[in-house]
Amino acid sequence: MTIKTRKCISCGNLTDNAGELFCERCKIIHPKPPRKHKVLIIDDDVNIVKELKEKLESTLYFEIVSAYDGRKGLEKLGYEKPLPELILVDLNMPMMNGYEFVEQLRCHEDDDIRGLPVIVLSEKEKMNKFFQSWDIQGFFKKPVDLKQLFLLMKDLAQPD
Repeated sequence: MTIKTRKCISCGNLTDNAGELFCERCKIIHPKPPRKHKVLIIDDDVNIVKELKEKLESTLYFEIVSAYDGRKGLEKLGYEKPLPELILVDLNMPMMNGYEFVEQLRCHEDDDIRGLPVIVLSEKEKMNKFFQSWDIQGFFKKPVDLKQLFLLMKDLAQPD
């Protein structure tokens, strides 16, 4: 007997596989997309990056690249081809934190990089108000609600 362990992010039914985000019925409704959308995750917590990478790539919609501080994230944007379509960034990191990263990103000389959508991840819920005046597309308190994050990411990913 298989134990149902995880809720499907589409319909809420329990799935057979803990690594799957969709149940078998919703996998049929949500066929494999024609291409994956590249996402840059910037977070100094290796476990969070690993978990987000596993969960998001299992949806078949996303390809994940990662950096462990803002400075490395900016470097990746300089050579990563094609560019990521979306950035998830933590706030508290060494070398260059999330505030500095977003500030540098929005002042970047390359229009394509400067205009990339950003979702901020933070352990501090009150930071949401701080970012209301910034040009970001989303804010999520850690631990992240994967269903809500996935839906926003899917909406923000560039259409085919």
